[in-house]
Amino acid sequence: IPNRIICSGPAYHNQLLEWGMPPSQLCIGGTFRVSCFDRNYYDADGPVFIAASSSTSITEQMIHAVKLANNQERKFIVKMHPLYPQKINLTENMSLTKLTIPNQHGLSAVLYGTGTSGLEGLLAGVPTFRFRPDDRVAINVLPKGVKATPVSISTLGDALDNAKQPKPLEWKTVFSSVDQALWQKELNLSLIHI
Repeated sequence: IPNRIICSGPAYHNQLLEWGMPPSQLCIGGTFRVSCFDRNYYDADGPVFIAASSSTSITEQMIHAVKLANNQERKFIVKMHPLYPQKINLTENMSLTKLTIPNQHGLSAVLYGTGTSGLEGLLAGVPTFRFRPDDRVAINVLPKGVKATPVSISTLGDALDNAKQPKPLEWKTVFSSVDQALWQKELNLSLIHI
């Protein structure tokens, strides 16, 4: 166990406390990666955002589920994992995007398998679906009490047909702003200008 764990916010800090981590080894340093969501991202007629996984198999199964959920009116945009881009066969109602969820304008839903895209979808107030593959475990990184609707290859279509806008998850219940002084102290950067 590390001597010091710097948490991105209260949700993960509290979860580690519940797991028995000594409070003296924990602090909250804030998040550099997930910006505060300050507007409504939901549009019932917007595209479904597909966050490709770092796992090729999970991404392939997600794309298969999307093709089965195709109702000819629904549009899908696929965001490749930045470190693990993959080749996928697009359909005419499916396109690629380089924009992350915070840079999108009007999404009808978010589908993810692994990673923080699910959390971003919930923070954006968009119906968010956690894809569960048939042949492996997709690790759930959501903090305690935060839930996305689980779907499979066969249930995605029904889930999208019945999607309702959730109440947006409050950013401050999960994350905190970056504490520059704490990071400088912990990384001993007082003499270095970033």
